[in-house]
Amino acid sequence: MKPTLKHILAAVVLLLSFAAPVAAGPFEDAVAARDRGDYATAVRLLRPLADHGEAPAQRYLGAMIRNGEGVRQDTAEAVKWYRKAADQGDALAQRYLGASFLNGDGVPLNYAEAVKWLRLAANQGESAAQVLLGLMYTKGNMGVLQDYVLGYMWFNLAAAQNEENAAGARDETASLMTPAQIAEAQKLAREWKPTKQTPVSSQTQETKGAPQVLIGKWGNSARQCRSYHRKSDDISSIYEDEYDFCGGSACGATILGYQKTPDGYDLKLGGGSNVWQLHVRVINENAIEMIRDASPGEMLVRCTKSDAIAGIGLGDTSAYEKNNVSLDAVFAGYYALAIPTQCPHLAPNVSAAEAIIRAGGRAWTKFLLEQPNENYHFAEQGIQITKREAESAVRLDAGEIKNFCDEVLGAFGNGGRVLPNLIKDPRKKS
Repeated sequence: MKPTLKHILAAVVLLLSFAAPVAAGPFEDAVAARDRGDYATAVRLLRPLADHGEAPAQRYLGAMIRNGEGVRQDTAEAVKWYRKAADQGDALAQRYLGASFLNGDGVPLNYAEAVKWLRLAANQGESAAQVLLGLMYTKGNMGVLQDYVLGYMWFNLAAAQNEENAAGARDETASLMTPAQIAEAQKLAREWKPTKQTPVSSQTQETKGAPQVLIGKWGNSARQCRSYHRKSDDISSIYEDEYDFCGGSACGATILGYQKTPDGYDLKLGGGSNVWQLHVRVINENAIEMIRDASPGEMLVRCTKSDAIAGIGLGDTSAYEKNNVSLDAVFAGYYALAIPTQCPHLAPNVSAAEAIIRAGGRAWTKFLLEQPNENYHFAEQGIQITKREAESAVRLDAGEIKNFCDEVLGAFGNGGRVLPNLIKDPRKKS
């Protein structure tokens, strides 16, 4: 089989890989949705993952955009996503990007860039990239000098993985070589070993873990900081070696290291086999800006112990602020009832707390039943979830706040700022 550009591009460039992963998670759900033809769901699931820098999601989203699956076909936009994933060392994305430059697909034809990205992918063992790189060496004048030995080597490595067209291309190339050249190429193939490849620009010295100045909890407002035990989906928590950016199961990453930049830090993050980067611009010790890829930056403020104290007994009501209806009262009532689990010497006014919970629950149920597609089951479910969140908040607050048992009296004791006269200390005289 003659290794022609037209034939191999048709087999390798245009047929992007959509192999389904084995593990379970949001990315795998997106893959499954795409496989069953539910492109809109696949794109909806992929975008937040891609925006947070997950390379497989970026690459997969780019491929769907290139094919016009669930979105308007846009080869230039697809290339942007390929590059984001390729910059993190994703071998498939590097092949997609290299093939795009080789074919002038979404970018101007550029053999030098094609060689750069295909070599990065091929060095990781990506067999389709090995075929394309072998083709470029065999033909010559395509970003590299003609070299049958290297062409044969790459074809041979791909053939060992049963890559389509590789064996035929290798045999066709062998017909143009001397026995000594074939022996040399086979020796190179035997000695070759895959290596993780990222662009040279990212291969700079880095420090392990997170910089001390970033360690802590960060919210988008003082109000959010006051309720960071209830609104974990939006709080950014930076630890010495871990970064949590929401409350979901796929919203955490290991901090592999960081590099100092003129305005802050580049964090190198990892999750599973994926590696990506997050830029943090430091405004001052209590304010930062998180910049993920090309997304608009998010301004965050440091959450302090004072915020935690001010947030005692407060739930998260932001989702229903515009309706002036919330589960605030339900949360506060259950919070008060749970306080003795951490402060056995404090006594709640059980009947008053239960009355507040019932009144708040009725208001919540009435509001929810007035909304389209809602029912009583969801109303009751919301109340039970609020109960669990309040009980959890008490445990977390007690672990976070020094002198917690004294501080709760400021929220629920005589003249308390949240709900007065719900908690008292029987040891003290009125």
